[in-house]
Order: sequence, then C-alpha cells, then structure tokens
Amino acid sequence: PKVLVLTGNPAHRPPLVDFANLITKKLSLLICGHVLTEPGSVHLSTLKESTQAWLTDRKIKGFYTVTESNNFEEGAKSCLTLAGLGKLAPNMLLMGFKGDWTQDLGVAKEYFSVLQDAFDLAFSVGILRVRSGLDFSGHIQAEETETNEFVDEDRRGSFVGGLGEPVEGEDGKATGGEDVKSSGSSEGSDRKGSEPSD
Repeated sequence: PKVLVLTGNPAHRPPLVDFANLITKKLSLLICGHVLTEPGSVHLSTLKESTQAWLTDRKIKGFYTVTESNNFEEGAKSCLTLAGLGKLAPNMLLMGFKGDWTQDLGVAKEYFSVLQDAFDLAFSVGILRVRSGLDFSGHIQAEETETNEFVDEDRRGSFVGGLGEPVEGEDGKATGGEDVKSSGSSEGSDRKGSEPSD
C-alpha cells in the first residue's frame, strides 16, 4: 500500500507515523499530510525542512506535505487529490480516531466528509485508535517550556553545581575526584582474572 497519513505535524503524533511506517515496511510510499487552517500562521519552508529532518532523524522513509486551507475538509481533499505522482500516488488514507467528536459536531462532520471523499476517490481507509490518544503536542509544548525555563535559569546563574569542581576534604584542602575512595575498596583488590572492576 501507498499511504497518505493525515498527521498534522508528524512530531505531535508519532504513534500514527510509526504505524504507517510499519505498514509501508520502508519500501512503499509514505506521505504525511498536514492541513493548516490558519493561513499565514507559520513559515511553510521552515516547517517543511524541520519536519523532514524529524522524519530523517527517526529513520522514517517518507515525505511531508503541508497545505493551507480555510477548513480541514477542503485541505484534506486537496491532499488526497494532489499527493503523489502517477504510479507513486497513494491508495490508502490513514487517520487517527476522532475521540472528541461529541464536543464539536461541525468538526466531526468535516472528519466524516474526509472519509467519504477518500471512499469516493477509491482510497482504502484506515483509522488508528490508541487508548492514550495520538496527540502529543501538549507534552511537547510542556517539555519545550521546561527546557526554556532551565536554560533561562542557567543563563542567570541560579544553577549551581558541576562535575569538575574540587571537593574539600576534612582537613580543608581541595582534593580532586580521583583521590577519593570508598570505604569498601579493599575488597575490590582481591579480584583476580578478567572480572571487570566497578
């Protein structure tokens, strides 16, 4: 199968991308489609480069395509009709399960319209449902925030400590880390043969 996966940003939904990668067995076509419903919100060339680098780092042989549209249904339909070239056009659509369809019926209607459009274009359709959900964008944003806070604290100098600092002994003299031995080190000297020492 040649798979078009509607992932949004693939870094936010790694289980969906990994599952599609298992289906294609790294031999067939894999295209990750991303529909932006807010045109002009991001710089497209930077987004394409960074996402393609993410796929390469994870050793996923696939392509990334992004389209801007006023709503999800139109953008997904353009991905379905325009992705691929000739015999390298996808024949299967893979999407994540819409778990919150009861909260917004308009979004649920768009979701089902995309499925209907895929059937009309003679695509096979797969829907992946994972118990914990597929969207990790909240976790990624939280990690980025924690990392940025740590870097900011380090720049301000509030982070104290390091591995290479000298340690003061009982007599007040600074000793290097190589002179400090634990109290149980005498039993390690009785070892013989090729046993590694700890």
